Amino acid sequence: MKSFELYVDPACPWSWLAVRWLTGVATERNLELTWRSFSLWKRDGDQQGVGLPPFIRDLAVATSKQSLRLLRVFEAPRDADRADQIQPLYLAWGERVFKPGPPMAPDEMVVKELVLAAGLEGFVAAADDERWDTAIELSMGDLAALAGPTPLMPTLVSADP
Repeated sequence: MKSFELYVDPACPWSWLAVRWLTGVATERNLELTWRSFSLWKRDGDQQGVGLPPFIRDLAVATSKQSLRLLRVFEAPRDADRADQIQPLYLAWGERVFKPGPPMAPDEMVVKELVLAAGLEGFVAAADDERWDTAIELSMGDLAALAGPTPLMPTLVSADP
């Protein structure tokens, strides 16, 4: 089995495309994926999409804010030895946010609905608990140590020597 750490921001459409491909071939290719958090909101704040049309820029900013909330939820089950819950939660998010049709930013209720639907009722409050930001920042620091201060999303790192 080949192990990879996959750094993603759920707001990133490129991460979504990579995740769909990787999860689709993981079994066939004997891949083990470990989900790592990366927040474009923490990295770029409201400066995302500079140079893009205002509608797209505003969409990216709003989606990144909700994505940070989802990343906080990712970190809570990870801390409780339930990291296996991250992938299904991320896939549910992607299906909801990146569905065909006009793009729309998720609102605060989307994160809560997805967390509840995933059977993670005990982790709903994590979305708004800034204490989980430390774990996200540590994950981002790990990636920065490997790829430099402004890595691109998504980033796949081989965990095998």
